[in-house]
Amino acid sequence: VRETDMPARLLQREWLQLHSSEHASKWAAAVLYLAAYIILEWASFIHVHRGLPITPWDPGLGLAFALMIRGGPLNGLILFAGMVVAETLVLQNDVDWPIDIGVAAITALSYTSVAALLQRYFRIDADLPHLRDVLILLAAGLAGAVLATVLLNAFLLSVGQFDMRDVVEVARPLLVGDAIGIAVVTPLLLRFRVQQRLATPRLLALAPEGALYICIIGAALWLILGSEGAHGFRLFYLLFVPVVIAAVRHGVDGACFSLVVTQFSLIGLLHFSGYDAAAFT
Repeated sequence: VRETDMPARLLQREWLQLHSSEHASKWAAAVLYLAAYIILEWASFIHVHRGLPITPWDPGLGLAFALMIRGGPLNGLILFAGMVVAETLVLQNDVDWPIDIGVAAITALSYTSVAALLQRYFRIDADLPHLRDVLILLAAGLAGAVLATVLLNAFLLSVGQFDMRDVVEVARPLLVGDAIGIAVVTPLLLRFRVQQRLATPRLLALAPEGALYICIIGAALWLILGSEGAHGFRLFYLLFVPVVIAAVRHGVDGACFSLVVTQFSLIGLLHFSGYDAAAFT
């Protein structure tokens, strides 16, 4: 009897070891994603209104939403934990901790709900192989931004942190920032996993062309920086050129890459040039 039990015991031991290693790898990945979210929040932290960060683009949210689409709504916990840590330790907001937790909970629940509805009723393919999937993703990001903006402003009004004047001033940057963060960052992360799995050598072959796009974007930003007043804003349209070229040549992957480079570069330019929140938006 003992000899016949040995294979079962060995299988059970191997199963436990495999299960524990998978569990540890999931926790390690969660910690890595949480650290990436906090870094992106720190990098995009520019303007503050009534002690709360207000920025017209949120790349950390785009990362968290990609995790929800790829791995399920439970990844909304990463968004919640990341917001709590970023708002209390990194950004050091001058608001009470219950308000910070409330803001994080409302934001995480809003986008988790949208991601769950997206998976259940619209059956989106996380690899974004079709235009339908891209359009559904963008519509879901906009819907989540509207929901989060409405609920956050209602919450901040109810606790006395905001008045109606604050709502009018903050609603548009919040809506625009969340929607753009998802529209720019989420498709890139979803598609990058596909390209990395299918054709990593192809990515390396495209590196010189990618460097050329970066140079074109840099030249456009240099022209914008050298302009003054309203003329500088008009020259922002030069940034459409590399985005369109990359999209025509490489489809959604080219559009995702060029949009991310353009967005980060543009935010950096506006930040170091001292533009206010209205100009950012």
